[in-house]
Amino acid sequence: MSCRQWLGKLTIVCALGALTAPLAAAGASASTGPEAQNRIVISTSPAAPSAAGATALAACNRYNRTALCWNTKLTVTVLKKKVVVGRLYGTITQSIKLNTKNRAFSESFALKTDRIVGNAGGIRANVAASCGTGCKARTKGLSGTLVAGRTIKGTVSYADGTRRVHAARTTYRMTLVKAGYTPGVPTWRSPIDFRCDNLLKGQKAGCVFPRFTPSITSLRSLRFIAPNIRKWQGRGAPKTLHRNSHLTNGNRRAVCGKAKLPKGWKAPKGWPTPLSDPKNKPSCDEYAFAGTNQGGSRAGNGYGWVPKRENDSQGAQLKNFYYAHRVLDATSSKARGDAFNVAM
Repeated sequence: MSCRQWLGKLTIVCALGALTAPLAAAGASASTGPEAQNRIVISTSPAAPSAAGATALAACNRYNRTALCWNTKLTVTVLKKKVVVGRLYGTITQSIKLNTKNRAFSESFALKTDRIVGNAGGIRANVAASCGTGCKARTKGLSGTLVAGRTIKGTVSYADGTRRVHAARTTYRMTLVKAGYTPGVPTWRSPIDFRCDNLLKGQKAGCVFPRFTPSITSLRSLRFIAPNIRKWQGRGAPKTLHRNSHLTNGNRRAVCGKAKLPKGWKAPKGWPTPLSDPKNKPSCDEYAFAGTNQGGSRAGNGYGWVPKRENDSQGAQLKNFYYAHRVLDATSSKARGDAFNVAM
């Protein structure tokens, strides 16, 4: 008896019961000759990668804003006249690295043959890849005979030609051929979407993995703004925000529109002087940020007074962060832009 199931969007063909039970070959052709009962059947067990640190992947099966690594366990079953005569066990390791300022990026691909049992030698593999409309994926070195203890290494080069935004996953197709057997042709997809865009004014197009939420940490260095943000986060304001510049003016008016300095206000220790300098005058600093879906007069939000030069610096740091991580703006006041964390 055979069964089909879906795991991580990879087609898996599995056998239940005795090893001599009939199995359907993945991607097998409707042959009527001797090869109809001689088949290669593939079973795959892909890992589900989890979010990693912002700057580096400590191990495989992780992803961040610009890098993704995952591996897949591969079992190849060889059947002759419907009888299992051999098995091959392997590991596929794939690693994609994106470029935030270029729509060309690359992937390393390694297929290691861990073990061969019985008559499973002489199998030749060839891998092809595609990445959706407007995107080209070219493989190099991804073919060869599977030999125990050896690794077939190659690359996939990507060039995404979309003018605005293109989100997709790579689709892979591996053809496993053995003389006298119907080939096995498994297909699978990369576990998460990549996204390329050309929407940041003044910066070249580039690509990211939008599932990863980046964190801004540079605001910790701002002497007066940092404690203000920590204060409101501690009172319930969200740490994860969504960029939406369409809401900036309304949110700012709702929080700082009628804000007034307390009577008898005096500049605290460390405040830049002289106060006659416009850049040193008190400025209303709201949190959550006005240019986000979470800004405005919502529960937990509030404001504090900071030097205007520091408030200006915060705005510049936010813009630089958005561009560095391709945090896209919302398309309207009712939509949500990319998420990001404010780490204090």
